[in-house]
Amino acid sequence: MSESKLAQFKPFLLITVFLVFGLVLTLFIGYRTISNPEKLLVSSLVQDDATIVIDRVHQTSTKNGIKEWSLDAKSAKFIEKDKQAIFDEVSMNIYMENDKRVKLTAHKGYLNTDTRDMRVDGDVVADDGELKILTETLNYEHARRVLVSTKPVQVLGSKIQLNAESASYDLA
Repeated sequence: MSESKLAQFKPFLLITVFLVFGLVLTLFIGYRTISNPEKLLVSSLVQDDATIVIDRVHQTSTKNGIKEWSLDAKSAKFIEKDKQAIFDEVSMNIYMENDKRVKLTAHKGYLNTDTRDMRVDGDVVADDGELKILTETLNYEHARRVLVSTKPVQVLGSKIQLNAESASYDLA
């Protein structure tokens, strides 16, 4: 090729390279967006409601230097306007005065950040080492230090198996 034809061909080649690069970049971004639409939808929903979203959460509540409860969760979403924290895959230890504790596990947890009352839902297990309470929904009333379920419960122990329509457990 002569130098004049090469000089005319360079701008065309340069424009073609940029167009191909732009097309590849556009296809890549489009593919990533289309390949995971659920994540985009969840992300936009979370951003609308939540003040903050955190993965792998640990929270401890103390009063006068005494640990009242500690909580671990896979993730948490804090919604300040509702004064609520929503936890996924919750594990909570509630400490009692006699050096005992109740371990509470559930799929979801809803904490009122003002009252520190909490509701847990989904395959709920409350275990104090002697008895296990199994239910679908359980409420922790912080001021009264009591666990309450208005849903059917099963209470299991080494010498007891009890089914009931509701139950309460005084932690004080």
